[in-house]
Amino acid sequence: MTSNDYIDFFKQSPAMSLVMDTNFKIVTVTNSYLKVTMTTRENIIDKNVFDIFPDNPEEELAKSTTNLRASLNRVLENKTEERMEDIKYDIQKPTSEGGGFEGRYWRIINSPILDSDNNVTHIIQVVEDITNNKKLLSNNIKLKKNIKLLAESYEFSEEIIATMMEPMLVLNEDLKIKSASNSFCRKYSIYKEEIEGISVFDIDNRKWDLPELRDLLNKMLSKSINFHKVEIAYDISTIAPQTIVVSANYIFQKTHDEKTILLAIQDVSEVRRLSLELQNKEKREFEKLLEIQKKASKEIEDSNKRFNMILLQSPFAIAILKGKDMVISLANDSIKAMWGKGQNLEGQRFNDVLPELIDKEFPLLLDNVFTTGIPFFGNELLAPIIHDGELRDAYFNFVYQPYYEADETISGVTIIAYDVTPQVLVKNELVESKINAEIKTKIAEEAVISKQQFLSNMSHEIRTPMNAIIGFTNVILKTNLDESQTAYISAIKESGDALIILINDILDIAKVDAGKMTFDHTPFKLSKSITTILHLFEQKIKEKNIEFFHECDDSIPKFLIGDPMRLRQIILNLMSNAIKFTSKGKISVTIQLLNQDNNKATIEFLITDTGIGVPQDRLGQIFNNFEQASKATSSSYGGTGLGLAIVKQLVELQGGSIIAKSEEGTGSTFGFIMSFEKSISEEEAIKEDIIPLLPIPQNKSTTEKIKVLVVEDMTLNQLLLKIILLDFGYEIDVADNGKIAIEKFQKNNYDIVLMDLQMPEMNGFEATSYIRDILKSETPIIALTADVTTADVDKCKAVGMNDYISKPIDEKSLLSKINRHICKLN
Repeated sequence: MTSNDYIDFFKQSPAMSLVMDTNFKIVTVTNSYLKVTMTTRENIIDKNVFDIFPDNPEEELAKSTTNLRASLNRVLENKTEERMEDIKYDIQKPTSEGGGFEGRYWRIINSPILDSDNNVTHIIQVVEDITNNKKLLSNNIKLKKNIKLLAESYEFSEEIIATMMEPMLVLNEDLKIKSASNSFCRKYSIYKEEIEGISVFDIDNRKWDLPELRDLLNKMLSKSINFHKVEIAYDISTIAPQTIVVSANYIFQKTHDEKTILLAIQDVSEVRRLSLELQNKEKREFEKLLEIQKKASKEIEDSNKRFNMILLQSPFAIAILKGKDMVISLANDSIKAMWGKGQNLEGQRFNDVLPELIDKEFPLLLDNVFTTGIPFFGNELLAPIIHDGELRDAYFNFVYQPYYEADETISGVTIIAYDVTPQVLVKNELVESKINAEIKTKIAEEAVISKQQFLSNMSHEIRTPMNAIIGFTNVILKTNLDESQTAYISAIKESGDALIILINDILDIAKVDAGKMTFDHTPFKLSKSITTILHLFEQKIKEKNIEFFHECDDSIPKFLIGDPMRLRQIILNLMSNAIKFTSKGKISVTIQLLNQDNNKATIEFLITDTGIGVPQDRLGQIFNNFEQASKATSSSYGGTGLGLAIVKQLVELQGGSIIAKSEEGTGSTFGFIMSFEKSISEEEAIKEDIIPLLPIPQNKSTTEKIKVLVVEDMTLNQLLLKIILLDFGYEIDVADNGKIAIEKFQKNNYDIVLMDLQMPEMNGFEATSYIRDILKSETPIIALTADVTTADVDKCKAVGMNDYISKPIDEKSLLSKINRHICKLN
């Protein structure tokens, strides 16, 4: 059984028992004791027994507490059990029952409980409420008095004695039996005739010759006194030692002078035996309870020692502060190290140990927790602490919580803290680094914007005059020139074309680096695009006397969706390199379908040559910006080293992969694999207007009635566009900026508008927005831009432009787009 089991057992015991310590403070009590004394456990535990059960103030001569205290002190002194004489001890009634005192009679036994050293540790008190017995006894006494009076007044009646329920004997002055009650004879299995006339001490072979009884009767005869309720132990029965309570009174017969003694006998053996057994049982059980409590106390003590060791050695900083002054009663090693104030902190006030915190929030927080009992949780609070003589900023996570005593009163505050200074400093550094990184990122972004703006401006500034140079070169080549003039002008055109390619490469690299590269997602016919691209190299291949082969897989879908301009740029770069580095032999272009599903087709493009080849150790580096296979290559063949770098980035940005195989002195194979979405049939493509280019008009009769508004601020570009358009029979009107264009648009009807984007007064975006939003016109508008870095197709479409073309203007592309949009409008 556990300690709790014994405690519960004791509480449920039917005996009316109470356990007190040597200062008479009540330790525990049985439920039956509480019931008979009309008290509650909560009101008497840990209280002094004399505070709970005082004398009745209404009885001036009451000595209840005096007699009880004397008995308890004798038990402490003699270390033996004491049976008190029956005592009148009035009990306070609860207020709910009217209050006041109720008269009670008690039989009390006080027994010591000794430890192994024979010292009294507790007193167990067993009580018996004999109030009802007293009432019966009182009635019995009254009855006996009446019998006595009756006996004195009238002739003694043996019949009365015989019928008494209590065992009785009538004795003469010689202590011989004159008569016996029927109950006596039944009780002790004796015939009345056998005992009449014999001495009381001769009953049952002198078993009644008891010294105590003989002394009492002799004293009664010698002093002519009565005795009442005297307890005598005897061994008359063969069963076990017995206990009787005897009382004796003189009665007189009126007709005789002889004294007659009425001896009343009450057998209390069973009551005493049960009471003793119960007392001994409870004593044994309480001793077991005390032993368990001792073990539990030892375990608690050991547990407290272990807990204190854990507390003192805990990595968490822990301190217990007591009282309003916050005196340190416990501080573990961690908090001592944290505070840096030495080892002897116990007994000092918190404010004396850490005076640097007096004007901070911590003392106020401690006082608030002590006063309200509400814990406080601190997170990364700054505390400047003088640690080993040096002031330093420390950061702590901590909790202040009230310290409760056993009676649940708050006697102080417990501190549990953890130094998070390193973590906070790292976090602050990260925050600072993040701020610095954001500042640097902003600066970098501003630099990129500035770079883009610069490139945009440079693109515009370079392409605008180049547009005039190349454009007028094309115009001159259409005139009647002699052979030398044609050669000179052609050289100018080739140089201009080369310069435009170089400008485009540089601007494309800048766009990729800035993350500004975008790709179209438009339908195109792959076979036509490839034929157009390869047609550009026919003259060069013939000049170098190189064999050329071209093979395109027939299973490739006819129409694909992607960026045909970037595809053209990739193949142009690879073909240019193949022609540049191949002086003899052959070049082949192979286009093959690798796989396809309902939505996509994956195609491999390979360009193989028998040129100079690339060393294996340089094959990976030639895709870097501005790098070629060797210095000799650069000196012999020229070039910027940008072509392959652009090819690689354009392919990979579209989700493709580069193919590069080469053997120095034998030749190379460069190519790429790329996936394209599959488009719809040609008939549907025409309906959906996804065939980008239409044939250029071959005669003026089909264009004479078409009126074109050219919005351009540069005079040379105005002149060039006039020449190109007039040559094809279009009617031309020119506006120097967007504002003038709107004025003219409101006065005239135009079939199509060519709109420059960068102009003074009002740019092309603003003018287009006005035409679409204010004038509500649907006239086709084609953007003209020299800024390929910002020629944002989405932006052009957003303001309502139908198409765009970049400068230098390719007249075939321009005329095809005009024709396309005119046809669509009609």
